[in-house]
Amino acid sequence: MITSSTNLNYKRWHSLSDSQGILKQKQFLVSGQKVIEEILAQYPEKVIEVLASEEFGPKLSLKHQTHLIEKKLFKELDQFNTKSSLLVCRANRIEKWNPDAAPKGLELLCPFGDPRNLGAMMRSALAFGVSKLVLLTEAANPYLPLAVRSSSGAVLKLKLEQGPSIKALSNVKGLVALDFGGTPIDKFPWKQNIRLLVGEEGPGLWDMEFSTKISIAMTKTVESLNAAVAASIALHAYRSVMLRQPLI
Repeated sequence: MITSSTNLNYKRWHSLSDSQGILKQKQFLVSGQKVIEEILAQYPEKVIEVLASEEFGPKLSLKHQTHLIEKKLFKELDQFNTKSSLLVCRANRIEKWNPDAAPKGLELLCPFGDPRNLGAMMRSALAFGVSKLVLLTEAANPYLPLAVRSSSGAVLKLKLEQGPSIKALSNVKGLVALDFGGTPIDKFPWKQNIRLLVGEEGPGLWDMEFSTKISIAMTKTVESLNAAVAASIALHAYRSVMLRQPLI
C-alpha cells in the first residue's frame, strides 16, 4: 500500500499530469474502464503497471504489476473521478516529420493546443482513416491525460509525427488548408495522397496564404465551428470521396 506522496513511484505517476513529466518518463496515464480494457486486449505490451485505489480495489484481472494506493492519494491521480483503476503506459516515440517526402494517404497537420480538441481530433483521424497525424509545434502533448481520455485510446493507434510551427508551412507542397473563402469541400477534387492543414481555434491560420484552400458551408448564425468539429467534417468529406471513386 502506497500511503505517502513522497514515494518515488507516486511522484513519478503524479508527474504524468503535465507534458514535462511525460517527456521525461516517456510514460502516460490512461483512465476509463472501457479504454483500459481495450488497451489491455490490443496493446498489453504498452502497459507498464496498474494503479488501484484502496477504496475500490483492482477491478481488473491483470497480469501486470498492480500498485494499491491510499484513497486520498489515488484521487489526485484520478483526475476525472472514474473510480476505477488507472494504467501507466509507454508513450510511443514520435518521429520527426519529413515535409519533402510525398504524402501517402491523408496526412493531417494539427496545431491544436487544447488537449481536449486534440484528443477529439485523434479519435476522428482514426475513424476516417488518416494515414499520419503531424503534430505541429503549437499542438499540445498528445499523451496529456485529457488528450488521452478525449481520444478514447486513439493516441496508441495513430501514426504520430512531430512537425514544425504552423508558420513554417507556406512552402510545403501538396498542402490543402481548411479556411474561409476556399473551395467548398463538396466540390473539391480530393486526391488519395494529400496533406490537410487545420487551424487552431481562435488564431486560425494566422492570416497565412496558401495556394489551395477548402471551406465548409454554414449559416451566418455562428462565426465559426469548433476546430475539431470542422476538421472532422473535412475528414468525412475526404473519406466519402475515396469510398465512391477510384483512387487517384
